[in-house]
Amino acid sequence: PALEAETAALERRIAHGDVRTAAAPLGEWLAEEGARVPAGHAAVRARISRLRGELREAAAWARQGLREAPGDASCRTELALAAAQSGDASGAAEAIGPGPVPAAAAVWLAVVAGETEDALEMIYDGGDEPLALHDAVRLGVPEKVADRLPHDSLFALHADALVRGDGPALDRVAAAFEARGHLLFAAEAHAQAVPAHRDPRAARTSRTRAVALARRCQGARTPALSGLVLGELTARQRQIVTLAAAGLSNRQIAEQLTLSIRTVGNHLYSAYARLGAGDRGALPWLVRLPDARSA
Repeated sequence: PALEAETAALERRIAHGDVRTAAAPLGEWLAEEGARVPAGHAAVRARISRLRGELREAAAWARQGLREAPGDASCRTELALAAAQSGDASGAAEAIGPGPVPAAAAVWLAVVAGETEDALEMIYDGGDEPLALHDAVRLGVPEKVADRLPHDSLFALHADALVRGDGPALDRVAAAFEARGHLLFAAEAHAQAVPAHRDPRAARTSRTRAVALARRCQGARTPALSGLVLGELTARQRQIVTLAAAGLSNRQIAEQLTLSIRTVGNHLYSAYARLGAGDRGALPWLVRLPDARSA
């Protein structure tokens, strides 16, 4: 009963959008002692850790649950999400394993594979759960979900600020996310504020805040954060550079994005010039935030 009460308290925090550190001593004691942690509790701990931006912590809790119940869908989903939001496509796919892919995991499996348009279609068709709709805002495409988010919610304010390209409003949203413990969302909102600012000094401040928060997110590598490093590139160039950094050849990128190999090569050549990269070998370092490690 005590562990069930802890689990329920954490679920209420998630539902209320406040994921700041909460006392859950029994679950932590079980994990520290190497005791069996019920998969249901582990999945909730993984989810709240992920929402805080603690991606390695989220992965660790998900693995705890999978030791107890290897087929648990919630733990597998959380492990896949932690891997995908760390930029680890193969780890995310391995976490899900064979069989049907849960909707939340499917979206981020598509994102980490560079298939952003497919991910967005899944979000648009996936119902009205606010956290799921907010993924479109995180991906930089808020227009089709802005009116579907709860009015005056922080998610809706984020979408509205991004639609309007309002840098100061995005920074205010980021501060509100940070106050509620959503450090990754806060880092992403600050990152989105950088190109929206007209004042270069404000843009630099937003970037500094975004980088500082991203460093606390245990290896997070999401599309919004890639803009901190790749902000000088067009959206298409960022997409191609990210895939190239992941090891895909020009031919593979062309097939995945339905482009010609020559077009891919031209985009990469332009990206090298803008980034000051000598060749493809430098790309993994350029797209990686400081201290980034996979979950």
